[in-house]
Amino acid sequence: HLDMESCDALLAAIDSFPYTVIMVTHNEMFLHTLAERLIVFQKDQVDVFNGSYQQFLDKCGWQNEHPNGLPGEGQKNQHPVGAKLNRKEIRRRKSEIIARRSRAVKPLQQNIARLENNIETREAEMDLLNDSMQQASQNQDGHLIAELSRSIHGCQSAIDGLFDELEKITDELDSQNTVFETQLKQLE
Repeated sequence: HLDMESCDALLAAIDSFPYTVIMVTHNEMFLHTLAERLIVFQKDQVDVFNGSYQQFLDKCGWQNEHPNGLPGEGQKNQHPVGAKLNRKEIRRRKSEIIARRSRAVKPLQQNIARLENNIETREAEMDLLNDSMQQASQNQDGHLIAELSRSIHGCQSAIDGLFDELEKITDELDSQNTVFETQLKQLE
Protein backbone atom coordinates (compact mmCIF):
# COMPACT_ATOMS: atom_id res chain seq x y z
CA HIS A 1 0.00 0.00 0.00
CA LEU A 2 2.68 2.46 -1.06
CA ASP A 3 1.95 5.70 -2.88
CA MET A 4 3.61 6.33 -6.25
CA GLU A 5 6.52 8.30 -4.79
CA SER A 6 7.25 5.55 -2.26
CA CYS A 7 7.04 2.90 -4.99
CA ASP A 8 9.45 4.88 -7.15
CA ALA A 9 11.83 5.33 -4.22
CA LEU A 10 11.70 1.62 -3.42
CA LEU A 11 12.29 0.73 -7.09
CA ALA A 12 15.29 3.06 -7.25
CA ALA A 13 16.75 1.60 -4.06
CA ILE A 14 16.33 -2.00 -5.23
CA ASP A 15 17.59 -1.14 -8.73
CA SER A 16 20.77 0.38 -7.31
CA PHE A 17 21.32 -2.56 -4.89
CA PRO A 18 24.35 -4.43 -6.32
CA TYR A 19 23.29 -7.92 -5.20
CA THR A 20 20.51 -10.39 -5.92
CA VAL A 21 17.06 -9.50 -4.66
CA ILE A 22 14.29 -12.04 -4.09
CA MET A 23 10.92 -10.31 -4.01
CA VAL A 24 7.41 -11.61 -3.43
CA THR A 25 4.94 -9.23 -5.02
CA HIS A 26 1.69 -8.83 -6.89
CA ASN A 27 2.79 -5.38 -8.06
CA GLU A 28 3.26 -5.60 -11.82
CA MET A 29 5.16 -2.30 -11.94
CA PHE A 30 7.86 -3.91 -9.77
CA LEU A 31 7.84 -7.02 -11.93
CA HIS A 32 8.19 -5.07 -15.19
CA THR A 33 10.89 -2.83 -13.85
CA LEU A 34 13.04 -5.29 -11.92
CA ALA A 35 12.32 -8.95 -12.67
CA GLU A 36 14.86 -10.96 -14.63
CA ARG A 37 13.72 -14.39 -13.46
CA LEU A 38 10.30 -15.42 -12.17
CA ILE A 39 9.06 -18.19 -9.92
CA VAL A 40 5.43 -18.53 -10.92
CA PHE A 41 2.79 -20.20 -8.73
CA GLN A 42 -0.37 -21.16 -10.59
CA LYS A 43 -2.68 -24.17 -10.88
CA ASP A 44 -0.97 -25.94 -7.95
CA GLN A 45 2.37 -25.82 -9.77
CA VAL A 46 5.61 -23.93 -9.33
CA ASP A 47 7.51 -22.96 -12.49
CA VAL A 48 10.72 -21.02 -13.01
CA PHE A 49 10.73 -18.64 -15.97
CA ASN A 50 14.06 -17.16 -17.07
CA GLY A 51 13.30 -13.78 -18.59
CA SER A 52 11.47 -10.53 -17.95
CA TYR A 53 7.88 -10.26 -16.85
CA GLN A 54 6.84 -8.98 -20.28
CA GLN A 55 8.50 -12.03 -21.88
CA PHE A 56 6.55 -14.23 -19.46
CA LEU A 57 3.27 -12.52 -20.40
CA ASP A 58 4.03 -12.80 -24.11
CA LYS A 59 5.18 -16.42 -24.00
CA CYS A 60 3.11 -18.03 -21.24
CA GLY A 61 0.80 -15.58 -19.57
CA TRP A 62 -1.50 -16.37 -16.69
CA GLN A 63 -3.55 -19.49 -17.30
CA ASN A 64 -6.74 -18.03 -15.81
CA GLU A 65 -6.77 -15.36 -18.55
CA HIS A 66 -7.03 -17.85 -21.41
CA PRO A 67 -10.37 -19.46 -22.22
CA ASN A 68 -8.79 -22.91 -22.64
CA GLY A 69 -5.84 -22.28 -20.37
CA LEU A 70 -3.60 -21.81 -23.40
CA PRO A 71 -1.68 -18.62 -24.13
CA GLY A 72 -1.11 -17.07 -27.54
CA GLU A 73 -3.11 -18.22 -30.57
CA GLY A 74 -3.91 -14.84 -32.03
CA GLN A 75 -4.97 -13.09 -28.88
CA LYS A 76 -2.62 -10.17 -29.40
CA ASN A 77 -4.37 -7.13 -30.90
CA GLN A 78 -7.62 -9.03 -31.37
CA HIS A 79 -9.61 -6.15 -29.90
CA PRO A 80 -10.52 -3.28 -32.19
CA VAL A 81 -10.18 0.26 -30.89
CA GLY A 82 -13.02 1.06 -28.51
CA ALA A 83 -13.75 -2.61 -27.75
CA LYS A 84 -13.68 -3.88 -24.18
CA LEU A 85 -10.24 -5.29 -23.40
CA ASN A 86 -9.69 -8.55 -21.55
CA ARG A 87 -7.76 -8.55 -18.29
CA LYS A 88 -4.54 -9.78 -19.87
CA GLU A 89 -4.53 -7.01 -22.49
CA ILE A 90 -5.30 -4.36 -19.86
CA ARG A 91 -2.51 -5.71 -17.67
CA ARG A 92 -0.11 -5.81 -20.64
CA ARG A 93 -0.91 -2.21 -21.59
CA LYS A 94 -0.63 -1.04 -17.98
CA SER A 95 2.72 -2.77 -17.72
CA GLU A 96 3.97 -1.05 -20.88
CA ILE A 97 2.87 2.34 -19.54
CA ILE A 98 4.50 1.67 -16.17
CA ALA A 99 7.74 0.58 -17.84
CA ARG A 100 7.77 3.72 -20.04
CA ARG A 101 7.05 5.88 -17.00
CA SER A 102 9.91 4.26 -15.10
CA ARG A 103 12.31 4.93 -17.98
CA ALA A 104 11.10 8.53 -18.31
CA VAL A 105 11.14 9.51 -14.65
CA LYS A 106 14.26 7.68 -13.46
CA PRO A 107 16.71 10.23 -14.93
CA LEU A 108 14.60 13.07 -13.52
CA GLN A 109 14.61 11.47 -10.07
CA GLN A 110 18.37 11.01 -10.29
CA ASN A 111 18.78 14.70 -11.21
CA ILE A 112 16.56 15.70 -8.30
CA ALA A 113 18.65 13.61 -5.88
CA ARG A 114 21.86 15.15 -7.28
CA LEU A 115 20.49 18.67 -6.93
CA GLU A 116 19.26 18.04 -3.40
CA ASN A 117 22.73 16.76 -2.43
CA ASN A 118 24.35 19.83 -4.01
CA ILE A 119 21.95 22.12 -2.15
CA GLU A 120 22.76 20.41 1.14
CA THR A 121 26.48 20.79 0.48
CA ARG A 122 26.10 24.47 -0.41
CA GLU A 123 23.90 25.13 2.62
CA ALA A 124 26.51 23.54 4.89
CA GLU A 125 29.12 25.78 3.23
CA MET A 126 26.83 28.77 3.83
CA ASP A 127 26.55 27.88 7.53
CA LEU A 128 30.35 27.83 7.81
CA LEU A 129 30.64 31.17 6.01
CA ASN A 130 28.02 32.72 8.30
CA ASP A 131 29.87 31.42 11.36
CA SER A 132 33.09 32.89 9.98
CA MET A 133 31.32 36.18 9.28
CA GLN A 134 30.07 36.33 12.85
CA GLN A 135 33.59 35.72 14.14
CA ALA A 136 35.07 38.32 11.76
CA SER A 137 32.45 40.86 12.92
CA GLN A 138 33.31 40.23 16.54
CA ASN A 139 36.99 40.69 15.70
CA GLN A 140 36.15 43.81 13.63
CA ASP A 141 38.22 42.47 10.70
CA GLY A 142 36.97 44.66 7.81
CA HIS A 143 39.09 42.96 5.14
CA LEU A 144 37.83 39.46 6.12
CA ILE A 145 34.24 40.74 6.37
CA ALA A 146 34.42 42.04 2.77
CA GLU A 147 35.91 38.76 1.54
CA LEU A 148 33.31 36.68 3.38
CA SER A 149 30.51 38.90 2.08
CA ARG A 150 31.56 38.12 -1.50
CA SER A 151 31.77 34.40 -0.68
CA ILE A 152 28.36 34.43 1.00
CA HIS A 153 26.84 36.23 -1.98
CA GLY A 154 28.38 33.72 -4.41
CA CYS A 155 27.23 30.76 -2.32
CA GLN A 156 23.70 32.15 -2.01
CA SER A 157 23.55 32.74 -5.77
CA ALA A 158 24.62 29.13 -6.35
CA ILE A 159 21.96 27.86 -3.93
CA ASP A 160 19.28 29.99 -5.64
CA GLY A 161 20.34 28.59 -9.03
CA LEU A 162 20.17 25.03 -7.73
CA PHE A 163 16.69 25.64 -6.30
CA ASP A 164 15.54 27.10 -9.65
CA GLU A 165 16.85 24.04 -11.48
CA LEU A 166 15.28 21.73 -8.87
CA GLU A 167 11.91 23.44 -9.30
CA LYS A 168 12.10 23.08 -13.09
CA ILE A 169 12.96 19.37 -12.93
CA THR A 170 10.35 18.72 -10.23
CA ASP A 171 7.71 20.37 -12.45
CA GLU A 172 8.83 18.19 -15.35
CA LEU A 173 8.62 15.08 -13.15
CA ASP A 174 5.12 16.03 -12.02
CA SER A 175 4.12 16.63 -15.64
CA GLN A 176 5.49 13.24 -16.72
CA ASN A 177 3.72 11.49 -13.84
CA THR A 178 0.45 13.22 -14.75
CA VAL A 179 0.71 12.04 -18.37
CA PHE A 180 1.34 8.44 -17.34
CA GLU A 181 -1.35 8.51 -14.62
CA THR A 182 -3.84 9.77 -17.24
CA GLN A 183 -2.88 6.93 -19.57
CA LEU A 184 -3.30 4.39 -16.76
CA LYS A 185 -6.71 5.79 -15.77
CA GLN A 186 -7.88 5.57 -19.38
CA LEU A 187 -7.38 1.80 -19.22
CA GLU A 188 -9.67 1.45 -16.18
